[in-house]
Amino acid sequence: MRVNLPALWAINEKIHIGFIKQLLSPEKIIICNVIQFTREKDVGLLLEDEQGNVVSYVFSKTPKAIYTRDESVIVCRSRPQDDFLDLKSGEWVANPLLNSNNTNLFARNALDSWSNAFRFVEENQTQNIIGFRKPQLGADLPPVTLPVFIEKSPFKNHVTCLSFCAYIAGGIRPQLL
Repeated sequence: MRVNLPALWAINEKIHIGFIKQLLSPEKIIICNVIQFTREKDVGLLLEDEQGNVVSYVFSKTPKAIYTRDESVIVCRSRPQDDFLDLKSGEWVANPLLNSNNTNLFARNALDSWSNAFRFVEENQTQNIIGFRKPQLGADLPPVTLPVFIEKSPFKNHVTCLSFCAYIAGGIRPQLL
């Protein structure tokens, strides 16, 4: 039977502004035998390759039984249909590649993947080189007005503002309005 295994994430953490993910292994389709399986009241599927080696255990909910670091466990609600089992929506809850000793290796690989990933070159239109343009010195920027003090009285509303004019060559010069 053809089985679509889910992607395996080395890092998959939710933080306050989104997710941090590092892909360890993309989803892939394999050929294997799918066998009904029960282990300590957990009913699921056993995936075996053509040589009889266990590829993974598949359950519809997190199993109660304890699995070792050397065993692979996927939780997914999908069931086989027409000689195909699609597990891509599933999640690995155990996998030998996720050994906790590999955490530093994952971080090092992520850091190394950024090495030489960027080219910081100056743009040269005559030679068709795409890159950074030279800064435009002396560009005339409009002043930005920000309220810094608001006084309210029964007679009038008075707003004192400080205007900041940014000049690249001359620095920042505040102006009182």
